[in-house]
Amino acid sequence: MTDLLSQSFRLPDGRTLMYAEYGAPNGKPVFYFHGHAGSRLEPAILDNNDFVQAGIRLIACDRPGMGGSDFQPGRGFSHWPADIVSLAGGMGLDKFGVWGVSGGGGYVSACARLIPDRLSAAVIVSGAGYMNSPEARASLPVMARLMWGVAARSVRLMSLFLNLTKPRNLGDPAKVRQQMLRTMPPAERAFFETPGRLEAFMASGMESMRQGVHGVAWDACLYARPWDFRLEEICFPVRLLHGEADRNVPVAVARQVAAVIPGCQAAFYPGEGHISVLANHVDEVLISLTTGAPRA
Repeated sequence: MTDLLSQSFRLPDGRTLMYAEYGAPNGKPVFYFHGHAGSRLEPAILDNNDFVQAGIRLIACDRPGMGGSDFQPGRGFSHWPADIVSLAGGMGLDKFGVWGVSGGGGYVSACARLIPDRLSAAVIVSGAGYMNSPEARASLPVMARLMWGVAARSVRLMSLFLNLTKPRNLGDPAKVRQQMLRTMPPAERAFFETPGRLEAFMASGMESMRQGVHGVAWDACLYARPWDFRLEEICFPVRLLHGEADRNVPVAVARQVAAVIPGCQAAFYPGEGHISVLANHVDEVLISLTTGAPRA
């Protein structure tokens, strides 16, 4: 299984793209786009048997500068679909689904805009939108508002912010677990109390910064500035699921994204948080990925 979690692909420009595979080896291919400060290890927070039973071959990629993927200077959201098309070609895949969670949401939208002919489904769960918007600032906690404000200014300042705020006691998982669970809302805490889930989440976050924080900082800055493609020009059906109690990506941000994407099929869940909506509605996600969203 270790080899499946640390596979690499050489892109046309010479960069390395690191990826992991989960689920059914011969199943329907779906590319998974991890959250901000996440990595290819993120799907391990979910039950792999769910992917197997759904007949999904899940392929999770590290974005440039995170995990084992090489940094890509000057990249925007619109550069990502080319990397996915290259990897899909190398794996012999024609059609494939895309699924983004949290900070992976913008990359699903970019694929829906730029490579709709290659997609079988596009699903966003708890997806980030433009995070320095008035809608975001009105609902985010103080530290999150500060972070996105810093991200809007420069990658260098965002890197400094991440270095100053990242946990210092990562060598003590028990203490990290205690601190994280204490600050989580009840719905999120219930999800992570299942043995192994929080450890998998922590491992994904640590892997994202294996090369340092520059790649993570760059990724954050993309969400705090005007995007390099237009959501209004998407011509592929996008399915969006979001919790109304999300503290990381306020529901107002998700509603704005859903309103702008033509024909977006959005569902909003009262009481659900950033991660709990994924845990409690994963069956809906998998159905959307295997059947595809009906065209508007």
